[in-house]
Amino acid sequence: CSSDLVSYFPDVGTNLSKLAIKDASQVVHDEFANALRAAVSKKLTVKNAEGLVSYLQNGPPLNQKMVVGLLRHVCEKGALNKSALDAVLLAFMKHVVRTKQATTFRDEMKIVSAHLDDSL
Repeated sequence: CSSDLVSYFPDVGTNLSKLAIKDASQVVHDEFANALRAAVSKKLTVKNAEGLVSYLQNGPPLNQKMVVGLLRHVCEKGALNKSALDAVLLAFMKHVVRTKQATTFRDEMKIVSAHLDDSL
């Protein structure tokens, strides 16, 4: 999110704090974790959202723990610039449709609905 998104989403901290992992024992795939780390890295030489977008476009279905981690990290203020955030959230929405998980992650998507709407 770019720094000016606070004006768009003044309650971003409150909304993201509502995202909760329901089953901490779920496995997070290494490829997903590495792509997410690279996307939100504070090091500009490492920061790249393309791997995360690619994972979402081609990877296996996400579990709830992965979805919460993804949404918490990418929607956090300053984590991604606006174009990278839009690309990741659009890829996430397409992933949810492709893997037929729209109802599975309905609650998580409601919490960040302002972010999702802004990315369309």
